Amino acid sequence: MDRYSLKNILEKEPCGTIERYRVEKGLSDKFGPDAVKVYLLIDGKTPAEEVMRKADLAEQKFVEIMTYMEEKGIVKTEEKRGVLTDAMAKIAPPQPLKEEVAPIPMLKTEETGSEKVSALEALIEKTKPPEKPGESKPEEKPAQAAQEQPKPAPVLRTPLEKKLYEKFGDEGLDAYFMIDEFKTPKDILRETKMSEEQLIRILEFMNNEGIIRLEKPQEAMEKPILKAPAPQVQQKPEKPVAAPQPPKPVGKPVPQPIAKVAFNKDEIYIPTISPLNLLTKLRIEADLLKRYGNDCVKAFSMMNGKRTNVKIIKDTKINPAKLDDAMTFLAEKGVMKLQPLTPESIKELYGEEGSGIYGKYRRDGILLYELIDKKATLKDIVKISGIEPRLAVEIFSFIHKVLGLEIPLDTELLYKQLGVKPQK
Repeated sequence: MDRYSLKNILEKEPCGTIERYRVEKGLSDKFGPDAVKVYLLIDGKTPAEEVMRKADLAEQKFVEIMTYMEEKGIVKTEEKRGVLTDAMAKIAPPQPLKEEVAPIPMLKTEETGSEKVSALEALIEKTKPPEKPGESKPEEKPAQAAQEQPKPAPVLRTPLEKKLYEKFGDEGLDAYFMIDEFKTPKDILRETKMSEEQLIRILEFMNNEGIIRLEKPQEAMEKPILKAPAPQVQQKPEKPVAAPQPPKPVGKPVPQPIAKVAFNKDEIYIPTISPLNLLTKLRIEADLLKRYGNDCVKAFSMMNGKRTNVKIIKDTKINPAKLDDAMTFLAEKGVMKLQPLTPESIKELYGEEGSGIYGKYRRDGILLYELIDKKATLKDIVKISGIEPRLAVEIFSFIHKVLGLEIPLDTELLYKQLGVKPQK
């Protein structure tokens, strides 16, 4: 590109998520973040001169960057079309993009059962009373001691983890465990120190196997995490108005907010706040603060179509009943959409174990299952969940059974720690 081509319209060559990451990495390595900014500003509508102005670059630097992108087949203009590289064509077929946004994180589609197993074992160990001083265990006979030599603990992995380990070893598991709602491939590369080629092979394998979902940027911004049909609100058809009669000056019909709500506290939802202007958003936040407190305002900011209500409870430690009230309030105001998870979505997100737990105890079961970690105590988990202690012990026992733990669970001790009497 020369200075006389600045009036031309610039357009990116379409490419997949992984190839897009390669392009941005190459631009950043060669020219720095300014080149990535230029790349993100190219939308197929804006002239090169306007892109240069928005990027706040000198003409010489901008022309140098654009010349490089044209030579590499990254962009095309009205006069000169770029050519996709063999690698780009191999990764993904050309698909037109409506708009470009920054790289999105990858979304894990299954929780790791082995993590829950080790976390629940740690929790059970915490519930055991400490040994009294001076109390010693009876000596074992030599023959018995020889028979009861401790066996190395087996490494517990889900079928997906086993498949990853067999194909890529520890690097495959490291990449899988690091995937969350925020990390990008670049973050994983930096933290694992593995080669870029190896990471791309791992990501492509997980994408093909359905372990992760590499979505297109605009689809990720427009759709929630899981593919499930959004609840439709049935509205009564309006009565036809006779042509000769002018409409009565009654103004716009007032919507009935309660008709929009089909909230069930036993279900798991993905809440999404509708686009709001600044004034409306501030008013709603003020209402939430007055009615429910600051933790509900924080939860409100997380209702972006990428988290379930269980995830919001886990991250904010908000009381579930309070969040239920706040979500009902927002839905009745017509500013929030509630998308319930289907049984297939539950299985996809929480695995076989989570699906079984949800089938018996619904949201309460998944909430306790998600709150289990190596740092939490039994009292902390039950307090955050808001679940009645006796029911919580029952759910813990069921989770213990589903995960197939060898370590025994003393339910009477759990009742005692929670300050309730055992069920008769």
